[in-house]
Amino acid sequence: YFHEIYRKLKNLELIVNPGVGVERAVPIVKALNKKRNITLCNGHGHTYFTAQHAMAMLLSLSNQLHLHHDFMKKGHWRTGDKEGASMPLKYRKTGLLGYGPVNQHLHKFLKPFGTEIFILKNTLNKSQKKDPQFFDQSQLQTFCYAIDNLIVALPLTDKTKGMIGKKELNLLGKQGLLVTVARGPIIKEKALFNALKKKKIAGAGIDVWYDYQAKADKQGRRYPYHYPFHQLDNVLLSPHRGGSPMSDLKRWDETLEILNRFVKGKKLINVIDLERAY
Repeated sequence: YFHEIYRKLKNLELIVNPGVGVERAVPIVKALNKKRNITLCNGHGHTYFTAQHAMAMLLSLSNQLHLHHDFMKKGHWRTGDKEGASMPLKYRKTGLLGYGPVNQHLHKFLKPFGTEIFILKNTLNKSQKKDPQFFDQSQLQTFCYAIDNLIVALPLTDKTKGMIGKKELNLLGKQGLLVTVARGPIIKEKALFNALKKKKIAGAGIDVWYDYQAKADKQGRRYPYHYPFHQLDNVLLSPHRGGSPMSDLKRWDETLEILNRFVKGKKLINVIDLERAY
């Protein structure tokens, strides 16, 4: 659909994605650029809100709010710490998988909680290579073993698809918490479901899924995945709404800045490297 629109726009020079995920646009622009020169940029309009959403899921999981919510709905009052004891962030290590705008916001949000923060990036600069809190992709398993909380916020590319699987989840450990606001296929679906079902990790907050064209069942229910995550008691289900509220006008600031620079012939910001796909 988009390819057909872009193909017909013969004078098209710039595409600005108002959010962050450009995995669908990249192959289209690459194909068009065999004969043209179109620039693709990110507007980053969702980043603060997505980071806030991820932080909310982490806090809810850490305090086991989903469990106690269900307990109270069933009339179980004051269960105490027998089931669902809180996991204070100040005693836990948090890993940020990816260090784009979303996880940069999260880094700021997390600091007051006293959690030790580790970061895994695709490439490290000289100072980061000497910093024990930074890891590169070749150190993924060491990174997963070092942390208690894993927050996934990085682009979906050929290199990141299936990046987190059974081995990485097992390394996170039985007290491990996972939050993902990236793209579903970065984490292997079966591995994630089994890790939660078998209690290989303590819980997960999931805002991004695997089947966005899922058909409704006889009761009209649509589940955007292939395994029954909704039957688990250690998962927070979120319907890809990290970017809410859509009505906030300041979310357009960077998009407007890109357009303003383009009109004035100035250097653009947030330009996507089509080969790296981010």
